[in-house]
Amino acid sequence: MAGPGSDGDLRRLLKLHRTEIAMAVDDVFPLLHGLADHDVVPDHIFKETLSRTEREGSHRAFHALLTWLLGRDPAAVRDFWAVLFKDYNLERYSRLRPLRGAFPRGPLVKAKTVKKPEGTDNPRTSRASALQAVAASVQRAVAVAGGEVPVSRGAIEGILMKHVLDPSHSKTGSRAGDKPYTPTACEEPEARSRSHSLKPPAQPK
Repeated sequence: MAGPGSDGDLRRLLKLHRTEIAMAVDDVFPLLHGLADHDVVPDHIFKETLSRTEREGSHRAFHALLTWLLGRDPAAVRDFWAVLFKDYNLERYSRLRPLRGAFPRGPLVKAKTVKKPEGTDNPRTSRASALQAVAASVQRAVAVAGGEVPVSRGAIEGILMKHVLDPSHSKTGSRAGDKPYTPTACEEPEARSRSHSLKPPAQPK
């Protein structure tokens, strides 16, 4: 048995109010066109309803359309109700307003689930965010130094790895930009090793 607000209820309500809705529609515009715009009614049914309207009048044509809609899938029935009760239709077809007032709002108002952004609780994402903050701090520190102290890419990577391996630094890493940059221990051996590699090997005496 269908519960309150289910697709079965929507279909039952459509069958119950089919004639009432058809009698409220004294002109197929704008309701029929709105249904076509929202893909509730396919193009061939749209044209067929217009043709039937010319032959039999809007009330009979729309009743036939609603009969066709009863055989459609639940999503189409749900979309029909959503379009039917749009403001421009309620303004155009005044006889729909009492139906809207008596219609249960539950089936049309779906609770929006609050989704947490992806990766909010992901430790990898948190680590990546901390790493980006540290990288920005190092870049600010290099800018403050004014280029007086040469900083190699390896030295920056060493600083970043230090912050990654030591979580306590990730909390205070954003304050690195407050101080001028000074070479770290991981930079100096690299600089010395580079200077040694440029000297020709000493000849044995």
